[in-house]
Amino acid sequence: MTSIDLSNNTLLDFLSCGSNKLTNLDVSTNTLLSHFSCDSNQLTSLDLTHNPHIGWLSCYSNHLTELDVSRIDNNASIVVGNQSTMDGEPQTLTVYVNAVQYAHEPGTFIYYIDNYNPWNQYNVNYVVKSDATHEGYNETNYGI
Repeated sequence: MTSIDLSNNTLLDFLSCGSNKLTNLDVSTNTLLSHFSCDSNQLTSLDLTHNPHIGWLSCYSNHLTELDVSRIDNNASIVVGNQSTMDGEPQTLTVYVNAVQYAHEPGTFIYYIDNYNPWNQYNVNYVVKSDATHEGYNETNYGI
């Protein structure tokens, strides 16, 4: 599958569309999503600003360079890592979080999957947003 239109599924709360060839995925109208898995696709961006209720997110093995999770549930579990360029080379993922999310114990909020170097967390950087409204926020960059 290379595309999917979810715009009419406004009550959708569970979405698993991993292991496809999706290059774009718009979940902006799916504001009730609580479980979202889009791993192993070809996504270059993922906008989650309209999905505050996500409790489980799995988006590893895509082509993401940035991921903003600062507006989703502070108790969410997020699986990231194993991001690559379109040529298959490993690339760094910058994850934007809020201060509460960053304060979680390591490994309890964001989990890593890195097939290039298992258990290597150095391909993920955090930027903490002090204001998650996305309007003039201050950033603090934390490399992990």
